[in-house]
Amino acid sequence: ISSRIYLMPSWFFFLDSFLYYYSSLGFYLLDWTRAIQDVALISFVATLVESLPLPTVFDDNITVPSVSILVGLILFPMVLS
Repeated sequence: ISSRIYLMPSWFFFLDSFLYYYSSLGFYLLDWTRAIQDVALISFVATLVESLPLPTVFDDNITVPSVSILVGLILFPMVLS
């Protein structure tokens, strides 16, 4: 369980760095206060899904990215347009 504590900050940093990179290139115009809150929520959901005791049918290498993408598309709808 101690390794899962470090997942949320590492995913938060990873997602934030990607958003900063793409926004600095002009792909996105972000409200950074809202974006950081959304990234924190995505990181929390990814950590939660990672820590669930799912059966072996649902591999966490598939469920974590899938849920993260789904939550990200809901929170950042400009990607779809």
